[in-house]
Amino acid sequence: MVSQIRRGILDLIGGARPSIADPFLPRKIDEGREHEIRECIGCNICISSWHDGVPVRCTQNPTAGEEWRRVGIRNGLRRRPAIPRF
Repeated sequence: MVSQIRRGILDLIGGARPSIADPFLPRKIDEGREHEIRECIGCNICISSWHDGVPVRCTQNPTAGEEWRRVGIRNGLRRRPAIPRF
Protein backbone atom coordinates (compact mmCIF):
# COMPACT_ATOMS: atom_id res chain seq x y z
CA MET A 1 0.00 0.00 0.00
CA VAL A 2 2.69 2.52 0.97
CA SER A 3 4.86 1.71 -2.02
CA GLN A 4 1.92 2.21 -4.39
CA ILE A 5 1.26 5.64 -2.89
CA ARG A 6 4.94 6.58 -3.19
CA ARG A 7 5.06 5.46 -6.85
CA GLY A 8 1.97 7.51 -7.70
CA ILE A 9 -0.17 4.49 -8.57
CA LEU A 10 -2.69 5.35 -5.86
CA ASP A 11 -3.61 8.67 -4.36
CA LEU A 12 -6.50 7.44 -2.21
CA ILE A 13 -6.79 4.23 -0.24
CA GLY A 14 -9.44 2.64 1.94
CA GLY A 15 -7.85 1.89 5.24
CA ALA A 16 -10.53 1.02 7.78
CA ARG A 17 -8.91 -2.15 9.13
CA PRO A 18 -5.33 -0.91 8.62
CA SER A 19 -6.27 2.19 10.63
CA ILE A 20 -7.44 -0.02 13.48
CA ALA A 21 -4.19 -1.97 13.40
CA ASP A 22 -2.21 1.29 13.37
CA PRO A 23 -4.25 4.45 13.98
CA PHE A 24 -1.19 6.59 13.30
CA LEU A 25 -0.72 5.08 9.83
CA PRO A 26 -1.16 8.31 7.82
CA ARG A 27 1.32 10.19 10.01
CA LYS A 28 3.91 7.41 9.77
CA ILE A 29 3.58 7.33 5.97
CA ASP A 30 3.86 11.12 5.75
CA GLU A 31 6.96 11.14 7.99
CA GLY A 32 8.64 8.27 6.11
CA ARG A 33 8.43 5.84 9.05
CA GLU A 34 7.01 2.89 7.10
CA HIS A 35 9.17 0.46 9.09
CA GLU A 36 7.14 1.36 12.23
CA ILE A 37 3.73 0.55 10.73
CA ARG A 38 1.74 -2.26 12.33
CA GLU A 39 0.15 -4.01 9.40
CA CYS A 40 -3.32 -5.49 9.36
CA ILE A 41 -3.22 -9.26 8.80
CA GLY A 42 -6.87 -9.46 7.70
CA CYS A 43 -8.07 -11.74 10.49
CA ASN A 44 -11.30 -9.70 10.85
CA ILE A 45 -11.42 -9.98 14.65
CA CYS A 46 -11.86 -6.20 14.72
CA ILE A 47 -15.26 -6.37 13.08
CA SER A 48 -16.38 -9.88 14.02
CA SER A 49 -18.09 -8.85 17.27
CA TRP A 50 -19.42 -5.39 16.45
CA HIS A 51 -22.94 -6.77 16.09
CA ASP A 52 -22.73 -8.07 19.66
CA GLY A 53 -21.74 -4.69 21.07
CA VAL A 54 -18.20 -5.76 21.95
CA PRO A 55 -15.63 -2.92 21.80
CA VAL A 56 -13.20 -2.93 18.89
CA ARG A 57 -10.21 -5.23 19.28
CA CYS A 58 -7.23 -6.11 17.13
CA THR A 59 -4.66 -8.91 17.17
CA GLN A 60 -1.98 -6.51 15.89
CA ASN A 61 -2.88 -3.57 18.16
CA PRO A 62 -3.67 -4.51 21.76
CA THR A 63 -4.53 -0.88 22.57
CA ALA A 64 -7.12 -0.52 19.78
CA GLY A 65 -9.83 1.92 20.77
CA GLU A 66 -7.62 3.70 23.29
CA GLU A 67 -5.98 6.19 20.93
CA TRP A 68 -7.48 9.07 22.91
CA ARG A 69 -4.94 8.31 25.63
CA ARG A 70 -2.07 9.27 23.27
CA VAL A 71 -3.48 12.59 22.05
CA GLY A 72 -1.39 15.48 23.30
CA ILE A 73 1.65 13.42 24.24
CA ARG A 74 4.87 15.00 22.98
CA ASN A 75 8.37 14.00 24.01
CA GLY A 76 7.04 11.89 26.85
CA LEU A 77 5.11 14.76 28.43
CA ARG A 78 1.34 14.93 28.56
CA ARG A 79 0.05 18.25 27.30
CA ARG A 80 -3.33 19.68 28.09
CA PRO A 81 -5.62 20.17 25.13
CA ALA A 82 -5.97 23.78 24.04
CA ILE A 83 -9.10 25.41 25.41
CA PRO A 84 -10.20 28.49 23.54
CA ARG A 85 -10.80 31.49 25.77
CA PHE A 86 -13.46 33.98 24.78
